[in-house]
Amino acid sequence: MTFVSYRPADLVKPIVEMAFGADPDGNPASWVWTDLSSRVRPSGITIMAGKGDASGQSSSTRVDVSFNNPTPGDLTPDNPMSAFWPNVLIGTPLRVSLPYGNTPPTERATVYVMSFRLRWDSGVNHSVVDVQAQGRMQRLQDTDHPIRSVLSRELRGPTPTTSSLPFAYWPMEDDAGARTAAAATIGAVPLGVSGGVTFAADSSLAGSRPLPTLPDSGSVGGAVPPYTATGAWGMLMVQKVPSAVAAANHILTITTNGSARYWTITLVPGTPHSVNIRAYDQSGTQILDSAVPMPDQAAFYGSWHMFAISAKQSGSNVNYSMFVNAGGSGFGTSGTLTANTCGNALGLFVAANSVTAGTAVGHLVVYTAPAFDAINDSSPLASAGLNAQANEWPWARFQRLCIEEGVSSSFSQAGTRLPMGPQPVGQFLDLLRECEAVDQDLMHDASPGGVLTLVARADRYNAAPTLVVDNAREQLAKGFEPVYDSTNLRTVSTVKRSGGSSATYAADTSQGTRPDEQTYSLYDDSHLYEIAGWRANSLSMKRLRYPQLGINLRKSPELQAAWLATRLGARVQAINLPQQHGPTGATVDACVEGYVETITSEEWTATLICSPAEPYNVAVMEGVGDAAWRVDTDGATLAADITATALSWTVTITAGSALFTTAGGDFPVDVDIDGERITLSGITGAASPQTFTASARSVNGVVKTHKAGAAVKGWRLRPLAL
Repeated sequence: MTFVSYRPADLVKPIVEMAFGADPDGNPASWVWTDLSSRVRPSGITIMAGKGDASGQSSSTRVDVSFNNPTPGDLTPDNPMSAFWPNVLIGTPLRVSLPYGNTPPTERATVYVMSFRLRWDSGVNHSVVDVQAQGRMQRLQDTDHPIRSVLSRELRGPTPTTSSLPFAYWPMEDDAGARTAAAATIGAVPLGVSGGVTFAADSSLAGSRPLPTLPDSGSVGGAVPPYTATGAWGMLMVQKVPSAVAAANHILTITTNGSARYWTITLVPGTPHSVNIRAYDQSGTQILDSAVPMPDQAAFYGSWHMFAISAKQSGSNVNYSMFVNAGGSGFGTSGTLTANTCGNALGLFVAANSVTAGTAVGHLVVYTAPAFDAINDSSPLASAGLNAQANEWPWARFQRLCIEEGVSSSFSQAGTRLPMGPQPVGQFLDLLRECEAVDQDLMHDASPGGVLTLVARADRYNAAPTLVVDNAREQLAKGFEPVYDSTNLRTVSTVKRSGGSSATYAADTSQGTRPDEQTYSLYDDSHLYEIAGWRANSLSMKRLRYPQLGINLRKSPELQAAWLATRLGARVQAINLPQQHGPTGATVDACVEGYVETITSEEWTATLICSPAEPYNVAVMEGVGDAAWRVDTDGATLAADITATALSWTVTITAGSALFTTAGGDFPVDVDIDGERITLSGITGAASPQTFTASARSVNGVVKTHKAGAAVKGWRLRPLAL
């Protein structure tokens, strides 16, 4: 056995940099880094990432580091004599890297300064600055904007197909006491209302906060801000007309300075009813009437629709299009109005009369980019917005939200089959947490570049360990203290769907009934029982848990490369443990939920916060015929006492009709009798009792006799994946 001696000269100093003057919310590729490594104090650096324990949610990555700050005080905020003045600021990006045999160096954290604390070290007569910095999640929490709905988020950004940005936007999600409809774009003034419009009166649209309703003679309208002529304009809104019209009703009017002065979207009764796009000249003479029959009149009235209209100049003619979308299906028309000009949009107007009283309306958007197209752009917006992105995969929602907010992200598409429900109104970080919760994932900001990362539950399935710590080589640091307690122990899980049903699963309640209740944003109720079963079985295991697993990377430099490759969510193992610590064959198999890493002038250590990896050892279909894909009987016991060395005995089936396999190709297979792992070479018997023949006893080091009635079951059979 070879041990590596402790050599202080082996420690390469970490690289600590700050990007003074960088926009912390800008493109990291543009940041200019200043190396401050020579100023780092001997007390070094502490990096905390992920969870503080195996339960709960991960915290934002935190870095604590102390710098020498000699005259003139370069790291003193608001110091004109500083070489970095005036950019010694809160929010300055800070990066820690380790050059241990890697080119480029391995990044350990990219975070943002939260505080500069100045103090004087009288022992060495030095000015010192203690810096605390945290990751992207903390920054998002501190700077998160007001609550927004799905439609508000979608419509503030570029359209999915043409990337057109809104020129003017009025969400109309104002509170009940509002007297005008506030604008969400710079330069646009609020829309005026008249006739007793009631704000926040209709909350039936999943993708929006409550919207106003218009009574008889109620209206909302206003001016479009002036803009340089583009030869195009577009308009979009959502609306719900309560009942069928008996006469033609304009539900939207747009005024322009073109020869086609007025454009309307008009509901026209008939057999069937139709939605018409109409245009009028300056004198009010109708110059266009293009009708689109309603495919389903009964479904149209009383339901939310997105209406879109666009016009663009083509030589001496105007190309127009209109589309009506209910969120996944719609109808529309397009054509050419000859010998006319579309001009610029000047104003818009929505009104109701005695027939359309109670019409709800909102999310009025004006586009001026020629690329905007009523058909191509409104369809994806309606499909997503009206249904509030329901039936979206967790990773897809995570990705979309990050793109909407301009936040760099990393995620996996592995294995999920739990579609999400409607996206609620909520803060950005809370919406990301919903994605994490639904799929039982892990979100953190400890990846290179500090990007928001979603580690998929399925990525942990049957994963190979990235780090193996060998106790026989003294690689396991002090503080390894396995514990068996009630922390995180839950035996009965109830899973509820937001706005839906619930399901309850009871696992092993021999340790008492300990309830676990969770509510998730799921698309439907079809997976509730599976999720409850997964949680109950994962949280009710009769196993030691391993709150911490420590390694000393100065003492065991052979672990350095593996540690630097280990990220949150990865699997690690501690092997060759004393049997008292190793109920699974002197090996601890765990997942890294968090860690504390300390790098000083004298040491480099890491304390890993772990959770059991056993729930992620799952069966795979390709494993049919393999021990990974075996199903146990409903219940079986020893028919008689057996000694510690017996190699043959009989087993009685006590529950159900399923027998143990007798097929020769299924052997060898391992069984569990009172904690002893036994390898079988065969089983005979077409009825209960069956005869077991063993090729090896005490495979896991457990040597004991067994009494009649002792339970016989498969050795830690892998569960089905969620």
